[in-house]
Amino acid sequence: MYVASATTNDVYEINPASGTTTTHSGVASARITQLTCCVTIASTPNLFGTENSINRIWYAPIGIGAHTDIPTPGSGPFGITVGPDFNIWFTEQNSNDIAINYPGSTTFKTFPIPTTNSGAGLLTTGPDGNLWFTEITANKVGVITP
Repeated sequence: MYVASATTNDVYEINPASGTTTTHSGVASARITQLTCCVTIASTPNLFGTENSINRIWYAPIGIGAHTDIPTPGSGPFGITVGPDFNIWFTEQNSNDIAINYPGSTTFKTFPIPTTNSGAGLLTTGPDGNLWFTEITANKVGVITP
């Protein structure tokens, strides 16, 4: 399990079986301190995270970091997950969208959330293969089929 710090540029790897924690410092450079909200791991094995306040997603093989600027200005990326299609999906709180990024590219596609000002939060891939997300300000749960 991985946890990102919102106040440092570290990612913590936690082994639930042994209880040990490994700190990976400088994963995505100092930019990670720009309010990293969520982190997920892909099968590549890269870590992916959102930087809400500076409108980026970051990706990092452990010890190396990079970022991709999101083309929607001020979109407010928050929740992030790897979809069943192995692409990176994330919520955009401020622009009220669900977005997809194709790893290794700067290509993004957005899907509007029908609920006005939903406050899109966390999202995850469900056992049905759909992406489920929270609508914080609307007090709802939404779903999108990849």
